[in-house]
Amino acid sequence: MNRNREYTGPDHTLDGIRGKTEVRGITFRDLKDCLAQAILASTGEAEFSDKTVEIDDEFKDTEYEYKGDWTFNDLYKVDLNKLDPLAIAQNLGCFVEHYMGIYPNIKI
Repeated sequence: MNRNREYTGPDHTLDGIRGKTEVRGITFRDLKDCLAQAILASTGEAEFSDKTVEIDDEFKDTEYEYKGDWTFNDLYKVDLNKLDPLAIAQNLGCFVEHYMGIYPNIKI
């Protein structure tokens, strides 16, 4: 991937204007947590996605809120062959925005 490529995707995606925002105010551990949650949310299964941070307009401009408790061991229950890698990437962006306190990072 060329890091200098244009942001030509739709505005609401990480390939559009939304993707230009610099990541700030989170730690590497936060980033690891965001990735784990993105994987769990991408399963579409309530067993996992109900344990991730709530991503909903209801929580815009507020602290992110947990719907349940997850552990890294939950990741070993996921069949990675059934996941859409682009869904994980998009969910990762949403969780990072939540941790940064800027979700959703677009004008609605």
